[in-house]
Amino acid sequence: MDLGELALKRFQQVSQELQKEIGSLTTRFAFGVAAGIQTLDTDARAKALRDAGHVADLGEHSYGVQLVLNTGRNDNLVLSFHGIGPRYREIVGVVAYLLLQGAEPSLIKDGTFQINYEEDILIAQTRFSAWLERVIVEGLNQWRLTL
Repeated sequence: MDLGELALKRFQQVSQELQKEIGSLTTRFAFGVAAGIQTLDTDARAKALRDAGHVADLGEHSYGVQLVLNTGRNDNLVLSFHGIGPRYREIVGVVAYLLLQGAEPSLIKDGTFQINYEEDILIAQTRFSAWLERVIVEGLNQWRLTL
């Protein structure tokens, strides 16, 4: 399983938990997941990548996963997967950011991750899973403070 799929599955689990716990209280709240580059706000993504210090090669590797947080305002916890460097050299970066409706993207604390083609996939998945859990907790806490 690649890291994008792993993130998508975990975001699906989180959205179901949020829907069950919070969404059931009112019809105004809805949670879900969106995936693929076509779902990303390209300007917000570009700014988040710049803010994270990533020079991205989006031609060779580009993917996005979003946890949709709709509470009357359309917010998203976003993961951008992209090649690193002006030319793709088989290093993939991931940047996590919070995108609140009408606001600039806000990077998640410790929200960057990198993998290279030489790393064993099981080790990368283990590292990524731990990183992803921290990002989800930090991102949801950051989002909660804006409500």
